[in-house]
Amino acid sequence: DTLRVTTAEAGEDPAVVVWRSTDGLVMNRFQGFHKNGVVAVCFAISVELGGRIMTVGGDEFHKIAVYDLTDTIATSKDHKPLVWRSGGSSDILAVGCYQENGQDVFVTVGKGHIRSWTVTRPDLESPYQLVYQRAFFGEFDSCVTFTCVIFVKSLVVMGADNGSIY
Repeated sequence: DTLRVTTAEAGEDPAVVVWRSTDGLVMNRFQGFHKNGVVAVCFAISVELGGRIMTVGGDEFHKIAVYDLTDTIATSKDHKPLVWRSGGSSDILAVGCYQENGQDVFVTVGKGHIRSWTVTRPDLESPYQLVYQRAFFGEFDSCVTFTCVIFVKSLVVMGADNGSIY
């Protein structure tokens, strides 16, 4: 998104802030969910959905949250995420996002870690769910640490600490 920038903080009560790049206006501020910092953040641009961000916390449970950016200008200290899940991996180093069939797909990578995440909702009466699948795509050494992830359309490209590209 060329109009918005997302940042996150370290510390006991970190904030995730979405800024308008043209003038620095704070558009969204999410705080009160994560503890002990935010270790990764990804901005998903969904024209139909208005945008979402995924955050990965530095707490002992490595909670993963997805926030809806259409919730007006959210500056409440205790603004709740659209959906969250504990049990992320302490090895998550990066997160990226792409769209597939009109749905945001988030990918987390780290030490021997590749997961694809989606936000689902069976019907309007049901709560949102954050579900993941472990990614398998040929052979790679499970000791490899993936340090970055980008997307070329729906092709996932990951870089590893040993200089390899997958």
